[in-house]
Amino acid sequence: MGALTALRDLSAEGCPLTPPLDGLYRHDPLLLAAIHDLSATALDLSEAGLDAVPPQVLRLTGLTSLNLSKNQIKELPPQLGAMTRLTSLILRGNPLRQPFGRLADAHGDLAAARLLDPYSERIDMSECGFDRLPAEVTMLMRGSLRELVLTNNKLNDLPQELLHLRGLTMLVLDHNFLRCLPSVVCKLPCLAVLTASNNSISYLPDAVAACSALRALVLHSNCLMQLPEGVTRLTELRALALSSNRLWQLPTALGAMVSLRLLDVSHNMLTKLPSSLGDLEQLRSLKARGPAHPAGPTKTLLWKPAWQI
Repeated sequence: MGALTALRDLSAEGCPLTPPLDGLYRHDPLLLAAIHDLSATALDLSEAGLDAVPPQVLRLTGLTSLNLSKNQIKELPPQLGAMTRLTSLILRGNPLRQPFGRLADAHGDLAAARLLDPYSERIDMSECGFDRLPAEVTMLMRGSLRELVLTNNKLNDLPQELLHLRGLTMLVLDHNFLRCLPSVVCKLPCLAVLTASNNSISYLPDAVAACSALRALVLHSNCLMQLPEGVTRLTELRALALSSNRLWQLPTALGAMVSLRLLDVSHNMLTKLPSSLGDLEQLRSLKARGPAHPAGPTKTLLWKPAWQI
């Protein structure tokens, strides 16, 4: 039927159509042909009385535009994620369950479908108000996901299921409610970039040393008072950014971080820096400006390395 592209009139009165075909027929009889047209690139099923995405639509892999607005769709089927040619997806006016509703509101309807794509390499779930990591992230994406952005949510922990994302190389947790670095993060074997600024992190586990692939650790504006010795075993780390914490000392073995190129410990409570910093031959930028005092100018720690920064 989908090949009848010249069809202008269709009558199926008296035929025992099953849902959702019966509803589509009542809305527009020609939709029965449209949802079977494998060559279709655009399909409008708005206000069609649907409570689910018709399975016939999911076989139209050539679609670039799909309008499902103003229906009663609550669930998005996993097959929607395989429709990778979609450049326009309209879902507004549907009572979508979470996390799809919040994701669509924050990043557009197409982002909700991309969450279902098992081959996605990057997912941005920032500013969605999540207080826990949606299960769909770890259920549907095992090895392909490389970057996960969770900025501006309400997360206070991460589940062990995060380990399913074995290929994750970048994790962004800025502006959440974390009080400590979730232990599961230290078990991600490929993690290269970790940022968790503007939380309330007061503790880093010594197990952070297990993040052997880590290249950048960014924890600005937290509540850290000291660093575990395990940090000094991150020999591949190139950037360590810890400004605006409560650090009063740094590990004496910091000089063992032989790949370090940037160290930012400005606006902390430090009164001295470990002498082992002189061993960091790759260091190019050192920021150690002290806390601002209302009675005077900002204090700067004076320390001259043996090389030019």
